[in-house]
Amino acid sequence: MSNHTPSSNSSEPRKTPKITFSDVVSDNVARLHMEGLTGLAKLFLPEGLWKGPQPDDLSDQKDASVYGANGEIHLTFDDGPNPATTPRLLELFEEEGVKATFFVIGEQVEKHEDLLLEVSRKGHSIGNHTYSHQFLPLLTTKRLEKEILSTNQRIKDITGESPKLFRPPFGIVDKKTHALLNEQGMKTVYWSAFSEDWRQIGERSVVDRLSKYAAPGGIMILHELEPTGNQTIAAARTLIHKLKGRNFRFSAIA
Repeated sequence: MSNHTPSSNSSEPRKTPKITFSDVVSDNVARLHMEGLTGLAKLFLPEGLWKGPQPDDLSDQKDASVYGANGEIHLTFDDGPNPATTPRLLELFEEEGVKATFFVIGEQVEKHEDLLLEVSRKGHSIGNHTYSHQFLPLLTTKRLEKEILSTNQRIKDITGESPKLFRPPFGIVDKKTHALLNEQGMKTVYWSAFSEDWRQIGERSVVDRLSKYAAPGGIMILHELEPTGNQTIAAARTLIHKLKGRNFRFSAIA
């Protein structure tokens, strides 16, 4: 996701939002619930894009041992690198023997090259989350290429490797974006579990929402944002301990 912080009222019933042109242009799309965007994304996703197991296939109480040797979970973090969160996450992962995947914003990469290099040196995967987190279907071809290709180049300049993973802002791509990603040999990564951790919903709520959908190959999405960084880091620590107790392992997306 992005520096834009969606707002919501947890006491109101959830409704699938209606996206209008004016919503997108005015940036109100950033305030729509992830549930609605995930549902809408299914209408736009071209065939062949890769995503983890979906909630209908998962069970809250399953122990990873029932899946044999494949009980791996993928923790993913959007919107960094962020000096308030990235170093603390790297320290946590080193303590716990965890590998994760970071989907970074080009603007943030330019500000914090040293953090991106450290993510790479620690053996975590790095993916492209565009340069400035725009709603891709509305971009011209030239602007779309800048959002994706300039970020790829910046990541390569710092780490020595071009990213092969891509996460679209708001989870939505169109055919034009899909074609460009195919040309670059990039794989689009969505998610099977999210928690709205960009809001101050509390560590317990974040952990409960993510662990509910834990299953092998599961992709859990969290965000390196402020002022919710402390909540996300605390939740990541608790989540790792909880899922290790259910015999899950954590690996980066290759």
